[in-house]
Amino acid sequence: MKKLPLKLKKNDLRLKKRLPLLPLKLKKSGLPLKRLPLRKLMKQSELTVETGMNYLRIDGNDETDLIAAILAAARQRAMSHTGLNSEELDKYEDIPLAILALCAELYDVRQSTIQGGAQMNPTSERILNAYSVNLL
Repeated sequence: MKKLPLKLKKNDLRLKKRLPLLPLKLKKSGLPLKRLPLRKLMKQSELTVETGMNYLRIDGNDETDLIAAILAAARQRAMSHTGLNSEELDKYEDIPLAILALCAELYDVRQSTIQGGAQMNPTSERILNAYSVNLL
């Protein structure tokens, strides 16, 4: 029997017996064993109001103007935080996720009271900090 690339504990005999059979099960099921091509990742410039509404789980068309404004504000926040323009932001695959997280925060927290300074979503902040050229 071939050695497995995984290091298994002694108690994992059931798993050890099943791992070699996985390719056989896939072959019998008719599924191709080749790797599927990776899906093209979305750029921040390709984010639409519909994408934002799906991400925020909003049904109906009542709030399309609000979501369009929120999406524009989130894009502007990402550009001002990183110091990059729209074309430069398109180079990074995780920027759309940061923008959508900012949209969710702007949609959920629609109050004007700020305590202790404006706080950004920690997920968005970490993603945007990775590409920030505004280091002052």
